[in-house]
Amino acid sequence: RQPLDFNLQPTAPDRVTLSGIVSVRSTAPCPGAVVVEITSGADAGRVTRVDDSGRYVLANLHPGALTVQASAPGDLDRTAGLTLTTDESSHFRLDPSPYLTTGRAIDAVTQSAVTGVQVGGDGVTGTSCESSGAFIVTAATGSSEPRLLVLTSLNQGERRTNVRIPG
Repeated sequence: RQPLDFNLQPTAPDRVTLSGIVSVRSTAPCPGAVVVEITSGADAGRVTRVDDSGRYVLANLHPGALTVQASAPGDLDRTAGLTLTTDESSHFRLDPSPYLTTGRAIDAVTQSAVTGVQVGGDGVTGTSCESSGAFIVTAATGSSEPRLLVLTSLNQGERRTNVRIPG
């Protein structure tokens, strides 16, 4: 008979779930535009969107330290550093950016929403909603000077205008 030689190894750690609610005070232009992303730790890059009630769930995560960020168009991002050892909840309240403006891209002839619009420009970032043509534009700082805003659509081409973003 051969003796059995074995070493007991600890089992792989159980996975954990992070869930919570993201509350927003501004109105994002698109349903599901609020995003929760893990930005550091073993699960960096994992992303989910909130449901219609603002709830999010990130399941099957590695236990340990991580950073999670909640963001939405027109709102200031919120970040939390957490150490998960069991299932946990983390809630976020997003406040509106002080430097934002909203608008809607419409066809001048038909007065219907222009879909698929990309929004950008001079020192601004923008988001748009496919179905309604609504958009939010934010800037890093406020200015009383007009900023160039560029709306680009595959069907309508490019339109440029100047906007003032309060702040």
